[in-house]
Amino acid sequence: MPFVQLRNASSPERMFEAYLEANTEYIDWWYKNGDSGKQHYAVSYIDGTGTKALFYVDFVIRMKNGQIFLFDTKSVGSDGDAPAKHNALIDYMASEENQDKHLKGGVIIADGSNWKYSPLKIDNTTDIINWDCFYPSDYKE
Repeated sequence: MPFVQLRNASSPERMFEAYLEANTEYIDWWYKNGDSGKQHYAVSYIDGTGTKALFYVDFVIRMKNGQIFLFDTKSVGSDGDAPAKHNALIDYMASEENQDKHLKGGVIIADGSNWKYSPLKIDNTTDIINWDCFYPSDYKE
């Protein structure tokens, strides 16, 4: 099914969508999640004020080999709560209920022509030097 992009999509979201579309030969399907509502996929986290909140992961991606990624697109330093969101997602993916799903993902940031994410917890989104690159071709059948 074709993807219809919202007018208010952020620049990182638009760039990542183009990246996914350029790599469809390795992707079984991908879903652009909504930003609110019970019908969309959300993970709870504690925001910068210490309040429990929900964040809606931007993308759910299933690769041809069955690997599932949960990514939240950001730019370097763009969201003060991004580390808390990322770390909550890391905990969620590692939880007992999800251990057998072998989920990967987190905050993902463009770095030149690469998209980088950390498989570990983070303190900031300004130092992405040792983060992993998301190369869809690594997950072909």
